[in-house]
Amino acid sequence: VLHQLRGIRNAGFGAAVLVTGHVGGSELDVRRWCAAFADRFDLQVLVTSDAELSSEPGDHAGRYELSALMHVRPDLVDLSLLHRWRVPDAGGRLALGDTADDATAEYGAV
Repeated sequence: VLHQLRGIRNAGFGAAVLVTGHVGGSELDVRRWCAAFADRFDLQVLVTSDAELSSEPGDHAGRYELSALMHVRPDLVDLSLLHRWRVPDAGGRLALGDTADDATAEYGAV
């Protein structure tokens, strides 16, 4: 993040907007890093998350994120693996959100 901010400032920009696709605490760290950079190098920085720009709360690999991915890169989504977490010794739920079953490419287009 700091490397990108440095590049933005060195390119002559006076402001930057960073949108993170992850929520749950990591966006707070990004805000702290950007505030420290902005104070030292005179760059206005706005940090937000995609969930903060939406009327629906974000998730992690649930309906919201999975639908967005299905809309922009359907080749990266294999719904046949959706219930693999129920298979013994398959690794558990991992990062799959509780609402992943509700994901659709159409919803991701909204």
